[in-house]
Amino acid sequence: AGKIPKGTIGLKAFREKSYVTIVIDDDGKGMDPGKFRQLAFDNGIMTEDQAAKLSDAEALNIAFHPGVTTSQKVTDISGRGVGLDVVKTRIEGLGGSVKLESTLGIGTRITLQLPITVAIIQSQMVKVGGNVYAIPITNVVRDVTIHREQIKTVKSEEVVMIRNEVLPIVRLNKLFGVEGNGSEKMVVVVVEKHGSNIGLVVDQLIGQQEVIIKNLNNRLLKGLKGFAGATILGDGNVALIIDVGTLL
Repeated sequence: AGKIPKGTIGLKAFREKSYVTIVIDDDGKGMDPGKFRQLAFDNGIMTEDQAAKLSDAEALNIAFHPGVTTSQKVTDISGRGVGLDVVKTRIEGLGGSVKLESTLGIGTRITLQLPITVAIIQSQMVKVGGNVYAIPITNVVRDVTIHREQIKTVKSEEVVMIRNEVLPIVRLNKLFGVEGNGSEKMVVVVVEKHGSNIGLVVDQLIGQQEVIIKNLNNRLLKGLKGFAGATILGDGNVALIIDVGTLL
């Protein structure tokens, strides 16, 4: 495209009504709509006649189809035809949109829009059974490791003595009806509920990360006690977000 080796990538974000808009652009060689018309036919997305009738904007949108790539070889970071497909799926899953614009020889612009009602919270990620759950960090006091023999029963409730405090504990694997790991050492996440501390026994601490809360709109999950919502993890799996206030 006659471009110099050094390029510029721009990034800006701003609010528009009830959306946050993020714009990423570059001054690279741009994307060729004709190439995407051919890829639409080669990948069986549409017939050759249908592909030929696509406008330039419609042709560029073929880039969002799974398996479509302009790369000549597959590397660790490109060539598999999944990148833009994943971006579009995730953004639309959050109620947003993504728009691709490109002019051959001029550059490319990608515009993302997300509703500002999307909540992002810092969470302690834990594993119980084979599932991952998120505990909002605002509820977490600390985490400790105990031995199974430290657990005592007082008035039909399991408790453990931690730092001279009698701490009621709840085994999440029993509460959720899943198999625990059966280890003699047990991980307890101490959380605060209405001014009192409670220990949640989990199988494994994964670490802290920011998660995006999605409401439980599915009819099977809506109104599910003990959960504030769900989030999609980096590997595509779904993790439920624990609502400490209603869990117990």
